[in-house]
Amino acid sequence: MDPASFQDELQRHVAQRAPRGLLLFAGISLLGAIFEVFTFPGRTVILAAVDLLFGVIIAASIWGVRRRPDRSVEIMVAALAAAGAGIAFYHGRAGGSAPVDGVDRSERAGRRFR
Repeated sequence: MDPASFQDELQRHVAQRAPRGLLLFAGISLLGAIFEVFTFPGRTVILAAVDLLFGVIIAASIWGVRRRPDRSVEIMVAALAAAGAGIAFYHGRAGGSAPVDGVDRSERAGRRFR
């Protein structure tokens, strides 16, 4: 297979599948946010901010892939990097990803999220 045709085919496949994958990511993020708010109500504000960031990433990615399907791989890599940065920001700001031994270390340390 010609390298140029392989690249074209890859871009086409990613452009076709990206919107569904991004919507799946949105659904999983929403479900995770709901569970996170029920478990750690003190993190609601920062979680809402990060989920808003995810919404912007998803909308911009879908728009970009539809506008420039020939750049779909690059757009999706940038989207995943931005989502990873959002997740790292949330965990850094919230003080961890989960409680240890049933104790939420961020709330025990007296951090405020409002």
